[in-house]
Amino acid sequence: LDAAQGFRAPHGIVVDLLERASALDEDQRDKLVVLLGPRGRWLAQQNPHWSDLVAPDTGDPSVWQHGSAATRRRWFRALRAQDPAAATELLTASWKTEAASGRQTLLGELATGSGVYDEDLLETALGDRSRKVREVALDLSRRLPDSSFGRRMTRRVQDWTRVQDGALEFTIPDVLDADAVRDGLDDPLPRAVEPARADRTYTDEETRDRARVWALATSAPLSAWLTPGTPIGDALDLEVSEHLRDVLRHARATAVDHQRDSAWASELLQRDDRTGSRVAGHAPPDVLVEHLRRMSARQPLLVDHFAALPAPWPADIAQKALTVLYTAAAPNSHSFRALTDLLARRAPFELVDLFDDAATRTDDLVRLNRFATAADILKLRRTLHEELS
Repeated sequence: LDAAQGFRAPHGIVVDLLERASALDEDQRDKLVVLLGPRGRWLAQQNPHWSDLVAPDTGDPSVWQHGSAATRRRWFRALRAQDPAAATELLTASWKTEAASGRQTLLGELATGSGVYDEDLLETALGDRSRKVREVALDLSRRLPDSSFGRRMTRRVQDWTRVQDGALEFTIPDVLDADAVRDGLDDPLPRAVEPARADRTYTDEETRDRARVWALATSAPLSAWLTPGTPIGDALDLEVSEHLRDVLRHARATAVDHQRDSAWASELLQRDDRTGSRVAGHAPPDVLVEHLRRMSARQPLLVDHFAALPAPWPADIAQKALTVLYTAAAPNSHSFRALTDLLARRAPFELVDLFDDAATRTDDLVRLNRFATAADILKLRRTLHEELS
């Protein structure tokens, strides 16, 4: 799709492309719509199953004033993409007249193009009577470290923590004030962060502290954990109480994703192989490449780390991924399939012969099939790029 942006699809395959479009992610769909040309975009608007592919005309305010909930959301999304501040101003003006479900879905559209112009509306939404609206507002507020919300969280980090003898110590209040509750610091720990464990139980006080440390570290600007002149690595090396260690690690990874902080992503990636795509995706490509080069070929399939590296991969990284697949014990696993698919779509074209060779050298029929399929996809991609160049 990237290589084809200067072309227009033949009219005879427009319907086939529209049928396939729903299976693509949003970025790919947008590129496909460009490829369809004016006739394809007109055709999409005639069919309710395809109309979502084409952004509505934001010059027609009647859609916002009188359209259905779904139509208004699509119109608002298009306006947000064109003029984020104008979209926020419009939603602010209609906020009191929107139903709770409308406030929730429209507020969620502010995830695209977040900026300082969102702050006042988010402050209002943090006190909304709907829990679901408050959850969306909290998630979006965490993406604005320089906002009033971020400054409140920075003060709480300063009030609740101290560094003593190489350790980060927490003093969590027993009772939170109304502002802290409004800012989500009394919310329960998400189940995804605290799965059931038969080998570990926590006291009521430890459970409460884990939830509040999670909420604080997820919401606070990452700079709040650093005193002037303190390197990020020194902050990460501080000892933490055992019952808080895992939630703090998960929370900081989430904060890196919200705040898109490449410096923190680089440090976390170098210290912890368990960081997933949320962290790896924000590390600079050269840092990620060096991380993958250091990785042993016999380590578990770190698919998230490979997935964060954009195409085309350096040849040695693609070769290492292929070696990892050779030594992996479970060719039927989802991770094995995912890494094979990534190789087929991101490996440099000159490795086609290596893939063919890999298929002939294995006695495992599953591996043989996966490697042969990857080789075929790589050959097809090479042909497409040659035709479009």
